[in-house]
Amino acid sequence: GDVLFSGGLYVEGSIIGSVVAEEGCPDAVVTLSEQGVIEGEVRAPQVVVSGTLRGDVYASGKIVLTPKARVQGNIYYDVVEMAAGAM
Repeated sequence: GDVLFSGGLYVEGSIIGSVVAEEGCPDAVVTLSEQGVIEGEVRAPQVVVSGTLRGDVYASGKIVLTPKARVQGNIYYDVVEMAAGAM
């Protein structure tokens, strides 16, 4: 199902559905671990991806793609930090 959060969200398992930060939370962060999987849209000011993400990502602030990151979808961002090996 869909996840609506404020503050920080750390995902080690899998989510099938949208992950959205509440409006008015400029410091909200989604962190997807190496073992984590999200299948759906992600919307948050800051996004850190180390696992597998299938869906579009809307990072109004910054997105960080670590070496193990695998994203299948479009990424919309203000600032991107992409390590060697990220796809």
